[in-house]
Amino acid sequence: MPKLFATNYANVSYDSLEREYETPVVILTSGFIDVSNPAGIKRIWEKIKPILDKSSPEDFLIISGSAPISIIISHFWMKHHGICRMLTFNRRIDGGKYVEVTLPGTSISPDDSST
Repeated sequence: MPKLFATNYANVSYDSLEREYETPVVILTSGFIDVSNPAGIKRIWEKIKPILDKSSPEDFLIISGSAPISIIISHFWMKHHGICRMLTFNRRIDGGKYVEVTLPGTSISPDDSST
């Protein structure tokens, strides 16, 4: 089974995901991180690097909390694994459900009908 990693602490329950994927959610970051300067980005890198080394391309990132932090972590994840499998919450599906989204290791374009 893939492991689950939440990009940033958000005050939400991951119980349904933990049951479905039969694994606990690991929170990668929490609290305020100033991403407007290199020190903040370095702080994110230092927090997630040891976890990235233990993760695999089959694992999922749960997009949660701060959007800029989620974007930065997704970038690091993609560079490390060559693919980024994500779970993102969609309120429009069955009253709210996490859906899988995969960013392939190849370039994607809005003109590419396969995306």
